Amino acid sequence: MNWRAYLPRLCHGILSLFVLFLLAALVRKAWMDLDVAWDSLGYHLPFAGLRAGIISPQEYRLSRFMTERYNGFPILADLIQGMLWRVTSRIQAPNLIGLLGLLPLVVIVKKLFRVPLTYSLIALWSIPVVLIQSTSSYLDLFSSSWFAAMLMLIWSALAAPNKFSIARLLGLFACFAVVLNSKMQLEPQALAALGIVAVLLWIGRSRYPQLRSFLDHSSTRRKAGAAILLVLLFAIAIANPVKNSIKYHNPIYPLPIVGAKVIVPGELAAKPDYLAHSSQILRWLLSTLEYRSFDGRRPLWTNGQGDLPTNSPAIFMGGDFGAAVLFNILWLGFLQSKAKDRLGWTPCWFMGVLTLITVFLPGSPQSRYTIYWILCLVLLNLALVVNSFSGEHGKDARILYVGGMACFLLFVLCATGFVYIHRTGMTAERIARDAEKRLAAANLREGETVCMVNTNPFALFYAPMFQPELRAKFHYKIQERYDPADCEGLRPLP
Repeated sequence: MNWRAYLPRLCHGILSLFVLFLLAALVRKAWMDLDVAWDSLGYHLPFAGLRAGIISPQEYRLSRFMTERYNGFPILADLIQGMLWRVTSRIQAPNLIGLLGLLPLVVIVKKLFRVPLTYSLIALWSIPVVLIQSTSSYLDLFSSSWFAAMLMLIWSALAAPNKFSIARLLGLFACFAVVLNSKMQLEPQALAALGIVAVLLWIGRSRYPQLRSFLDHSSTRRKAGAAILLVLLFAIAIANPVKNSIKYHNPIYPLPIVGAKVIVPGELAAKPDYLAHSSQILRWLLSTLEYRSFDGRRPLWTNGQGDLPTNSPAIFMGGDFGAAVLFNILWLGFLQSKAKDRLGWTPCWFMGVLTLITVFLPGSPQSRYTIYWILCLVLLNLALVVNSFSGEHGKDARILYVGGMACFLLFVLCATGFVYIHRTGMTAERIARDAEKRLAAANLREGETVCMVNTNPFALFYAPMFQPELRAKFHYKIQERYDPADCEGLRPLP
């Protein structure tokens, strides 16, 4: 028996079973466990509940700080999370938002480059920030996945221009619309990517036979329909910046613009303290390679990487798994040498330009804001591995690359004690019971509006919808605040 011939099939079968088990575990955890990371309870879930009409804005009033964000931030992801919550009647359901970005991404990559879903999921889940946000109500993975899908469509236009069709162009614009309506921090990158696409299609229009054939031979009705769809998708994409420009005279409200410069919150630009005066490039590089990113953190990776004292050298650092990043960079160099005759230096140029755009954006050292970068690096390597070799060399290359990423995944799972794939038992009911005891001890008065100070991110669970007995008895309301001075005469909750 020729075991060498059966080895790839055996490995693929084992990996497929592993992926199915892991996907089932992640869906179960997302469905059962409440995500108690600060942003999840602080504003993602409140925003989703308010937009879906689950939470009454009269009974639960946001602080001024959060109201600005509620009014200015894109709403698509909030609406999706609110729909999940409303349809399932489970506050945990919004945790599925990450998988609603990741799974379509790997399907798109399979369609474009014939990369098996198993390979993509194994490789991507080996990145801690991707694994963690697969069961979190954070929006970074969702928005970055759709941006990565847009970038991989751009890569398909560079690598296989003869296959780039009007359907792929429409798909690219659809991804663009999702990104701009999901995460404000990704708007500059998405706009830059769309601008680059426009230049490429104009300068190299002779290289795209399917687009030329569509323009030359399709009926006027089909061309008009495609043009209307493109314009409509673009209009949907810029709806939020246009709304903010009209209403607040600032397309990126609530971020202030002073003297044509965006003023970014200090924690995005100046952490950790010992790198506060270092260049953006150095901070991004050290964070990507995870230099000192494990000092005092348990487990080694957390959602946002911010669960540390503010003076910690590890705060907001890491998340991409530095060893996996170096592994992928080395593989990109190797694959570039193998694909040079067919693609020239295009793979390196693609990642190089993407890296330059990423590095200089505010907040880039925090990996969760730029998940798309590592997604594209991994998926580009997978596309090259699958399409740059033939015969036995191709099988060996796939085993080596995917096997290496599987080892990284196993390390991440073990190093974090499997905490991100198994249940912790944290539920909304458990937190609401603690809130009920505190409210009951406060001697609520009929119709009172209580000022919630220093209770975030758990202020949501003091809201009447989570306290039906107290609501029926006192008809009280909640006013969220961060400073006692802002209570404006309302009684702070003792």
